[in-house]
Amino acid sequence: MSVQVQHRRDTNTNIEGVTPAVAELGYDTTKKEALIGDGATAGGVRIAKKNIRDILIPAQITANQNDYNPAGLKHAGTLIISTDASRNITGLVPTTVTDATDGREITIYNSGSFNTVLQDQNASSSAANRFDFGGSDVTLGPKQSATLRYRTQGALNRWELISSTAGQAVADGAISARKLATSALGGRAGMVNGAIAESRAGGAATFALKTLAGTDPSTSDPVYFVFQNGAGGYAVRTVTAALSLVISSGSSMGATSAVPFKLHIIAIDNAGTVALGAVNCVSGADVLPLLEGLPVSTTAEGGAGAADSAQVIYSAATLASKYICLLAYAAYETGLATAGTWAAAPTSMGLHGPGVSRPGDLVRVFSSETGAFANGTTQIPFDDTIPQITEGDQYLLLACAPRFASHILDVAVDMAIGNSANANITGALFQDSGANALAAKNTVVVAADLVQLSFSKRIAAGSTSTALKVRAGAAGAGTTQLNGGNAGRRYGGVASSSIRALEIAT
Repeated sequence: MSVQVQHRRDTNTNIEGVTPAVAELGYDTTKKEALIGDGATAGGVRIAKKNIRDILIPAQITANQNDYNPAGLKHAGTLIISTDASRNITGLVPTTVTDATDGREITIYNSGSFNTVLQDQNASSSAANRFDFGGSDVTLGPKQSATLRYRTQGALNRWELISSTAGQAVADGAISARKLATSALGGRAGMVNGAIAESRAGGAATFALKTLAGTDPSTSDPVYFVFQNGAGGYAVRTVTAALSLVISSGSSMGATSAVPFKLHIIAIDNAGTVALGAVNCVSGADVLPLLEGLPVSTTAEGGAGAADSAQVIYSAATLASKYICLLAYAAYETGLATAGTWAAAPTSMGLHGPGVSRPGDLVRVFSSETGAFANGTTQIPFDDTIPQITEGDQYLLLACAPRFASHILDVAVDMAIGNSANANITGALFQDSGANALAAKNTVVVAADLVQLSFSKRIAAGSTSTALKVRAGAAGAGTTQLNGGNAGRRYGGVASSSIRALEIAT
């Protein structure tokens, strides 16, 4: 039986406008492709070219797309898209120029300035057009791409992800800022892809949020924040625009002229919007802890130089009962020449995180102990004057090297002390060459007795190299004795005397 063979040659527009008969041969003069008809496929079934597939650049996307199917999609191996804002694509029609879609591959490249989000299993598109990314969306930032493969085998009938320069929703080992922030690691409050930069102008200081690239956050390079929510979980917030906090000229933040201090910069979760805050955590010898698991309230900085209190969190606006995360510290190791005039840069700045001390943390223990016998006759008056460094005899010395001059030293003194006569004995604490004692305590002893003289005091470190001295003396006649009596040492050296200083972070 004879079979009629038909041939067709025409442009792509005309070829696509007809359905070639079964076994009808054709040639697309625009695409330079051969084809064969199956009686059902418009334009025929194409005989694939060995070298390339089409690059399709459709019109700019100006709305979220469901069942996305721009003209010419079935010929495309690369789809170059752009959007007028961050847009979602929930599905892509897998039509091909062959008679099957299984194994169809396409690379989607974002050539625009805004994110395009390929949404995982979104029901806004028909089931057969959806993406199956394992539970995570794929966000294509500018100049990022994703290669997809359509699979019908295993009754999947979905687009799968082969690779992506976005680094998202690929595998658990893949790393991106967003994946990191929303992973289990993000359960610890903190910042991802962010840094804090300080600048000064007109006596004011500005603390600005920057990305690790050193620029303001943007849709293509955002900064993520992880906050606890007080309910056993956490919230991830995204900042895509410039964000800063100004400490106005005249605002001392509770600091004293020429005295070392620290400012801590924090992020505040204001109902999904991130704000910045700053606080000086030290008031006298008291340190305010910054706890990310409990809500805090803030006071408006005001912009008029009135942010003058220590242990008050200042932000651009007053906020009540908000969760925070610690971002950075700014240490002023010699203080400001004039408190409230922000004319000098911080001595050092650092980001908070593992291994970085928080306000109230124990940083280091300095200790000195002796069981040796010592004595002296220099007196310390038992009256209403501050003991002087020229009074009494020095029995204990502790050299300290605090990490920051702005830190606090929690000092404890314990002395085994006596006198050759009945006497009032005073022990006094001095720092470096300071003339006045910082603390003093008294005890009464019976001649040749051995008693305990103990006291404690919190002081400002003031320097990263400081010496603490303990002097002691009786108010009257007699010889003051350390760790023993008239016959010398007692208890073989285990009746010792010590001075200990705990360095507390501020």
